Amino acid sequence: MTQKAAAAVVNAGAQSKTFPPLDPDTFGPQLVWFALTFGLLFLLVQRVILPRIDEVMKGRRDRISADENRAEELKGDTQSALADHERAIAEAKADAAAITESMRQELLRELDRESSGHEAEIAAKLVEADKRIAASKAKAIAAIHDVAPDIANAVVARLTGIMVTEADLRRALPSAAE
Repeated sequence: MTQKAAAAVVNAGAQSKTFPPLDPDTFGPQLVWFALTFGLLFLLVQRVILPRIDEVMKGRRDRISADENRAEELKGDTQSALADHERAIAEAKADAAAITESMRQELLRELDRESSGHEAEIAAKLVEADKRIAASKAKAIAAIHDVAPDIANAVVARLTGIMVTEADLRRALPSAAE
């Protein structure tokens, strides 16, 4: 190896010992490139990226606002439908109560008609039964008048031992029966 080659190797080793961004020989140009890169990146972000992000954010805000407005409309519709539903239920209950009361009144009238018919029927049966009882009573009394002289004769004969004539018995019995 030659001396020049050895010096180049030593020089190369010396240069590699410092960190390039902190190398004072290249610090100035590095600052210029840094400022230029930062400026370009700033312009790119400011002119391209941030407007796109702003559009997306504005679109989301608008969509959220529209969704909130739609939710309020739906809430109003729901409350209106609920009120209509409750009103319909109240009307149905009132109709059911009216129908029930009407049916109850109709059944009461029908019951009254049937019971008055039955009462008249029962009254007619009672009159008929009274007539039958009066007829039976008259027959019984007539039978008693037919049998009374024989019984009275038997009783008097047994108690007193005297036989009473039938004419005397008939005279005595009607006055006792009255």
